[in-house]
Amino acid sequence: MNKKTPTIFDLLFGFVILLAFVLRIVFASQWYLSEKEATIALNITANPTTMYQVWTGFLFRFISESEFFARIIPVLFGTGFVMLPLLLRKRFGDTITLILGVALAFDPGLIAISKQAGPEIMAISAFFSILIFLYARKWTGVGIALAIGLLSGPSFWIGVFSISICLSFSGLLSGMKGVDDDPQTVSHFVRQTLKDVNWKSILSSFGLSLIIGGTLLLAQTKTLAGIANGLIGFFQRENPGFYAIPLSAALIGFVVAYISVLVFGLFGVRRFPSSWRGLIWLWVLITFIFVSLFPNRQLADYIWIVIPLYIPAAKYLGELKIFSSENRYLIAGSAFSLSMLLLFALFSSMRYIKEISEGFADSGVTLYLYTAIAALFVFFMILLIIGWGWSRHLMRDIALFIFVGGVLFLYLVPSMKSAGFDAQPKQFMWFQTGYFEDADLFRKTILQLDQNRQEKNTPLHIQVQNIQSDVLLWELRNYSVSMKNAEYLFDNSDPDVIVTSMDESPQVAQNRMGQDMIFSRTVAWSLMTNQDWRQWAFYQKPIYNNMQGIVWASLFEGSLEINDDVIDEIDPTAN
Repeated sequence: MNKKTPTIFDLLFGFVILLAFVLRIVFASQWYLSEKEATIALNITANPTTMYQVWTGFLFRFISESEFFARIIPVLFGTGFVMLPLLLRKRFGDTITLILGVALAFDPGLIAISKQAGPEIMAISAFFSILIFLYARKWTGVGIALAIGLLSGPSFWIGVFSISICLSFSGLLSGMKGVDDDPQTVSHFVRQTLKDVNWKSILSSFGLSLIIGGTLLLAQTKTLAGIANGLIGFFQRENPGFYAIPLSAALIGFVVAYISVLVFGLFGVRRFPSSWRGLIWLWVLITFIFVSLFPNRQLADYIWIVIPLYIPAAKYLGELKIFSSENRYLIAGSAFSLSMLLLFALFSSMRYIKEISEGFADSGVTLYLYTAIAALFVFFMILLIIGWGWSRHLMRDIALFIFVGGVLFLYLVPSMKSAGFDAQPKQFMWFQTGYFEDADLFRKTILQLDQNRQEKNTPLHIQVQNIQSDVLLWELRNYSVSMKNAEYLFDNSDPDVIVTSMDESPQVAQNRMGQDMIFSRTVAWSLMTNQDWRQWAFYQKPIYNNMQGIVWASLFEGSLEINDDVIDEIDPTAN
């Protein structure tokens, strides 16, 4: 039996996949669900309409209802998406394939949505899988990906409509001189793939995926409504369950996070034949129009714009000859030393400016930005002078090395923040909906009250008064909860715990003690000034709207002070 010996490429790409999985699963169980995630999670067992909800419902029913199992399927799909460039290996070669894998593994947007409970990453993975399987003529994969895509929610239709319009325009241009003679043209690609389609394989795998893939075709036919719901939801003008990021805010975040993709994509499209270059930019334009009109704009929608630019960007990087000199060790050592000097001087200057500018309210972002630009310019000029002293050839190589390394550094910063390093969910670059600010304190408070109450044989009864928050209901999913929507509090049932808003009737305080908490914190986009926008663009620090409330407990139930030892005894995973 012959065993294939793993190559260096196999080992490197395997490490990239492992790294992608780690970046997506780290902290996935420690972050509390946002308002959007909680809305989806609460509807998983009640009314599943997407494949994500059906699959996650199985995990909830047979294992545990937790943040980890609400996000594990997006984590797996996000990791699998990084493997797609392997299908293009014969077309692009090892170098470009590896660059594509690394880019998708560290993509800040893909990391972010792969750590969020929801079907968006499934739609993105399914759609681009269809395109790649079509190119590779793997018809079974096309059928499976098509079934998953149709059942993955509204995001899938952004890709469908965008690529359909792009290919339609390309078809209109197929009669132009010289287009049909180029084997790399879009018209040639469409004609060849449609001509050789194995429809039997596609339809059989499509039908089998609908049944086995978690759609419950015979047991629960309503689940198949995900196909229609996705199309209807795409055109739906209002959906109160989701919060839309303003277009201007998302564009700022898009440019800041994807500066490297935009820079190298711009250079890279020049390497493609004119028809492919036109298709890529037409894709970006059409998708941007759809995203702008889509009422529930969020991070997943903007991923459709940036992913097509990865191929020309990877192609351009793969063709760069950064180390063209014979003495590569001299270039690498010099470039590395100068890079470290540049970064050290940059951060030292910023720290110094910060110390002398404290107390000036309007100086934060502006001085940071101007200092960074000045330090970058000065030391880049020093770099060029030193390089010129050695040789023009060496200067070009070192300058190119610094440029590529600096832009990629800007790309890795939001990637690490999206993974959870040096950032909290409230500082997410792609903040979408409200989150539970005091979720940890709330959990410990409820556990403490459940431990100290007198009637141990009955479940803890919690009454929520005039508060609409899915994250709050998610935290109370294991308790007996009654919802009250009235102007005044009528405490006839005498619940163990009452949760009210801050402006609730003070009569609750007569026989209970209270503890205030922030149940939902959302970005106050409409209140942000010019300075606030710059703070958010560079440091993800906007101003917030808080929905505050009070947790009331009877005096005889015991103190609301939290005893961590008791909580660890009740639930070791509570912290």
